[in-house]
Amino acid sequence: MPTKEFLDKYNNGKTPLYCEKENYVAMWVGNFESSEILDEYMDTKFSDERGFAKHLKDLFVPENANRPFENDLKQFFDEFYNVFEYDFGVVSDDDFIEAEVFPQKSNRIGTLLLPFSFSEQIIPLFEEKFGLTLDEEYNTVILLYNLEYHGQVTQAEHDGLSVKFVGNVYVPQP
Repeated sequence: MPTKEFLDKYNNGKTPLYCEKENYVAMWVGNFESSEILDEYMDTKFSDERGFAKHLKDLFVPENANRPFENDLKQFFDEFYNVFEYDFGVVSDDDFIEAEVFPQKSNRIGTLLLPFSFSEQIIPLFEEKFGLTLDEEYNTVILLYNLEYHGQVTQAEHDGLSVKFVGNVYVPQP
């Protein structure tokens, strides 16, 4: 997880891209051809791994030079990164992430969230806040727990994949 100093610098007095907040769940949806492609997208690469420098160079392409926080991300990702974190400007602990590719697409929030932890609690909250159905059908869900996302990036499309931020919900504790 990022340090408070990093987040303070990263946010630079602006509305933060995200906040680590207990009992929040942030949801992204997308379409991936396979679980292996999702795993590669979410997999954290470390600087001591073979090919790290090339992957990092491929990530920080010149056309993104003016992207908000690009230089901060470049400095932070000198030791590790993953493509999802880069796309949305989020740095999070793998222990608080769940992601799944389904064999069938659906636009029903309840269907998409059913296999996840705490589904009995989060399905009604997401449905109440965002409706029973999404605007399109998706076969992939990414959930980040204990995180509230406020980022400017709401969608990422590249390399044959598409990921879209749905929103956050607060999960009250009994």
